[in-house]
Amino acid sequence: GEVRSCGRNDEGQLGDGTFVNSQEDEPMVKVNLKEEVLRIGSGPSSQTVFFITEEDVYAAGVNDRYQLGIDEIGSVEIPAKVKFECEVEVEFISTSGSHTVANGKYIDNCWSPEMGGGEG
Repeated sequence: GEVRSCGRNDEGQLGDGTFVNSQEDEPMVKVNLKEEVLRIGSGPSSQTVFFITEEDVYAAGVNDRYQLGIDEIGSVEIPAKVKFECEVEVEFISTSGSHTVANGKYIDNCWSPEMGGGEG
């Protein structure tokens, strides 16, 4: 799906493949994903964005504490697929400057309270 974004982009948080801010007098940038984006999650830090599709979750932006959940550190300017231990259906995501919280339900009985989650 296509998502349009604009504004601050110093950490790649617009997800357009650059670290360039998008000014008001310029057209909004496009984020292209293979799947239709159903929901978007962002936090008060304004430096991270999550795109929730029917099948997956993608993230872009600041990632200095692994808060994107993509098994690598460092800011990401192109949305990267979030890695889950099992198949989950994420409904909501909330982020701050140093962590991310997701609410959803597991699909194959492997998202457990021991993994820091549970059925939402």
